[in-house]
Amino acid sequence: MKITKRIQVWYEDVSVLSIPDRELACFQKPLEGHEAAESILVTNNFEDVIDTAGGKVLCIPVAKFLLGFGTGR
Repeated sequence: MKITKRIQVWYEDVSVLSIPDRELACFQKPLEGHEAAESILVTNNFEDVIDTAGGKVLCIPVAKFLLGFGTGR
């Protein structure tokens, strides 16, 4: 089985401006044998790219994610 994406969802009130560590914890360690897997954090409206110990994490709003925009597809 080939893993191509790691996806985590963080859906928070728009007044919260920082992503809790627990939401990025799953991206801290690279997947052995699947280093090329795209890391995606689906959010309510936050869009950014975050560098972690395990690589870059693409933060993308849920609407764009569901429509297929902003991911490597």
